Amino acid sequence: MTEANQKILNRLQDKLKKSEPIHITLPGNGLLKIEKPVPFLLVYRLGRGKIIFLTG
Repeated sequence: MTEANQKILNRLQDKLKKSEPIHITLPGNGLLKIEKPVPFLLVYRLGRGKIIFLTG
């Protein structure tokens, strides 16, 4: 794991422990944004001319 990825994971873990909103820029022009805890996950991804929605 790269140092940059480890920093992202550390920030994410810290925010989750504190129950704070999460706004983290990810590699490849990505963005992780979590405003408040919700009982579902929605992933929106652009790739190779396709829009992909994943929920769980």
